[in-house]
Amino acid sequence: LALPASSSQALIGALLFIGLAGGNAQWGVLIKIGICWILTPVSAALLSVLLYLALGLLLRPLLTNLVWRTPVLRWLVIVAGCYGAYTLGSNNVANVSGVYVGAGLLTPRAAALFGGLAISLGVVTYSRKVMMTVGRDIVPLDAFSAFINVLALAISSHLFTQIGVPVSSTQAVVGSVLGIGLLKDSSRINKKTVLTIALGWLATPLAGLLVCLI
Repeated sequence: LALPASSSQALIGALLFIGLAGGNAQWGVLIKIGICWILTPVSAALLSVLLYLALGLLLRPLLTNLVWRTPVLRWLVIVAGCYGAYTLGSNNVANVSGVYVGAGLLTPRAAALFGGLAISLGVVTYSRKVMMTVGRDIVPLDAFSAFINVLALAISSHLFTQIGVPVSSTQAVVGSVLGIGLLKDSSRINKKTVLTIALGWLATPLAGLLVCLI
């Protein structure tokens, strides 16, 4: 459907069904995760606004220089992209493959390797439509905005990883895109796309639960 859905939310929906079926759902943990799901896009949006203003001011001499602008932006995007991918591995891949560690099927190292190889395969074979939705259809982004977007995503995901909560990098990246869109020109935000993504977020944990039931 070309929707940026959350593997974390789908997983929690499935685990919730298992917990309900076994009568041992940990509601305190689920409430904590739910609160963090709400905070994820909000924190990423706030971070993107703060970073855009602060780094825009700090890097202005380089970004206004015609000689330096392109190479500086290129390296900023590469570094931020690597950091974002790192936080994706530390949070999303870990929480998906972590169920196999908890069940005693894999060691943590084997689960990490399995998750890393699987996400790499998904990237090269099946990610284009969602890339277009996030990168083009919500709001147009220039190179500097794209850098800020990914940096805000990475920092937000990293913070939640520190407290051990499986959050959605999808929600973080959409939140940071919206933050920049609201800061620059809210009229350019594609509200229909944003609404569709939000409905997808609501449906994802339910879908995880229903598929697990089936």
